[in-house]
Amino acid sequence: MLNIWGRITSFDVAIARLLTIFAGLTTLAITYRLGNDFVGPAAGLIAVVIVASNAFFNHYYAHIPMYPMSTLASGIILWIYLRIMYQCRQVRSGDYLALFAAVFVLCNLHFFNSVFLAVLGVFHLIFAPKNRRWTLVSFAVIVAVLLFIPYPLAAADGLIATVAVKQADDIGMTRAIQAWQDAVTNREPLLLLIAIGGLALGAFRGKVTVRPWLALPVIFVVCLALLSHHTTFIADFTMRYHLANWLPCVLFFTTGFYGLYRFHKFLLLLVIL
Repeated sequence: MLNIWGRITSFDVAIARLLTIFAGLTTLAITYRLGNDFVGPAAGLIAVVIVASNAFFNHYYAHIPMYPMSTLASGIILWIYLRIMYQCRQVRSGDYLALFAAVFVLCNLHFFNSVFLAVLGVFHLIFAPKNRRWTLVSFAVIVAVLLFIPYPLAAADGLIATVAVKQADDIGMTRAIQAWQDAVTNREPLLLLIAIGGLALGAFRGKVTVRPWLALPVIFVVCLALLSHHTTFIADFTMRYHLANWLPCVLFFTTGFYGLYRFHKFLLLLVIL
C-alpha cells in the first residue's frame, strides 16, 4: 500500500506521512462509531479519548510505516462485521462487498494482520449466530484471503529471512503478554482492573450488557501466548505489528468505563484523570 501511495504521489517523506496521519485521524472516527453503535450513547466519546490518549498509538501515528492503516482497516472490518452479524435488520450485498474489500486491504498492509483475521475467525466459529449471514460473511472473508495468498508465497524467502533474524530477539509467553498490556494500557495495568471492575459493576446493576464481542481481546491474548510459545514470530519491541488487534481492546475498555459512567459520571472523570 505504501508503494502504491508513493507511485501515485511521490516518495517524499512528508508526502508519505500524510497517508498515515489521515489513517490515524480516520481511526478516531471509526472508533467513535464502534463505541456509539455497539456500547451505548456517549461511549463513542469515551472510546475516542482512549485512542487519543494512548502513547503507543500516538508514537506511530506520524510514522511512515502503515501501522495506523492496519488499525483503521481492522476497525472498519470490525464495525462492518458486528453491524452485519448483530445490528442490521436488512443487510445489502454492498455490506459484504465492503467487508471483502476491507479484509483484502488489511491483508496487503502487513503479514501479521493475519493474526487479527485468525482471532475474528475463532470468534466467528464459536460465538457468532449460525445463519445465512454467517455463511456469506465467511465466504467474503475467505475469498479476500485467497486472493492475497499469492503475495506471501512470492515473498516466502524474505519472510523466512526476517523470522530468522528475529529469532535472537524472541521473547517468551509472559513477556509477550506483558508487552501487549503495556501497549494498550499506557503501562498502567490499573486501567485494566478498573475496566474489568466497571464491566462487572455495570453488568450487575444492569447498566451495560455483556456482549459476545468482548471476548475478542481474550482470544487475541491466547493467540499471542501460543505464538510466542511455539514460534519465533513474536520478538522484542514488535507489538506495533499487532496494532490491528488494538481496537477490540479499546471496545472492551470502553464498555468497562461506560459501566462506570452509567453508575456515576464522577467515576469516569476519575479514570480520565
